Amino acid sequence: MVRKLGCVLYSLSSKISVLLLAAGDGARWRNFMKVPKFMVPIDGVPLVENTIARLRKLGVQSIELLVRRDDLTAVMQNAVAIDPNPTNSDADKFLSSRDLWNADGQTVLAFADVYYSDCALNEMLVCVPNTIRFLGRNRESSFTGCDHGEIFAVSFTSENHNELDQVLRTFGTGQSRPSGWQLYRKFLATAALPGKPNVSFVHIDDFTEDFDLPRDYKNWLARWQDKANAFVAKRRVKEHRNLIFGAILGTVMTLIGVIIVNVLY
Repeated sequence: MVRKLGCVLYSLSSKISVLLLAAGDGARWRNFMKVPKFMVPIDGVPLVENTIARLRKLGVQSIELLVRRDDLTAVMQNAVAIDPNPTNSDADKFLSSRDLWNADGQTVLAFADVYYSDCALNEMLVCVPNTIRFLGRNRESSFTGCDHGEIFAVSFTSENHNELDQVLRTFGTGQSRPSGWQLYRKFLATAALPGKPNVSFVHIDDFTEDFDLPRDYKNWLARWQDKANAFVAKRRVKEHRNLIFGAILGTVMTLIGVIIVNVLY
């Protein structure tokens, strides 16, 4: 199925490859519940299996779970074992997947330890030519209780592989900001230059959340399971409303960011 709205293309076909990144060391997770964080149960189903099943329903055919070569538990789930540290830099979270980027279509790099709402999954599959798209939240969540912003996924097409690869290889080590935010800022700095890819940020404020620590999962689950709470019961309505607001906010934030980065740096 293909739906085209202006320059935005939804292509639910083999042209989309979703790579679920799960090759981190999980040090902060500390083997909570005796499973990797991407395998915690969501309504009785492991998180990553929940994500994969819902992507399949949306028509995505190419989905890979990327894990560390020594992660035998995950490999048993028919995952792809990769080298998690090809360059020993902050960019390895993304560069470890380099050989699997879709050479003839769209690639989505999505973190496997994230619960994605229906709105987030649909937004993840939007393809905009010559644009690096970041799916995230630029502030604290009004749903999950998380007190900071997150980047959940990055999407791009094959025309931007070389540019993305070059930018990632400029990363050093030990930066104060997570690699996703580093990547976003680097592309903001070049977005206004001729011949460079565009950059967009889609702000998602709903139950989409990253489970880095056991408390992240516990807090999220407590709110998710509170069916009696009117705020939660109406979450789907608010998810869609927030997605519209988030798209506007993300566009404004990106434009301001481009101006600030180019003026000050």
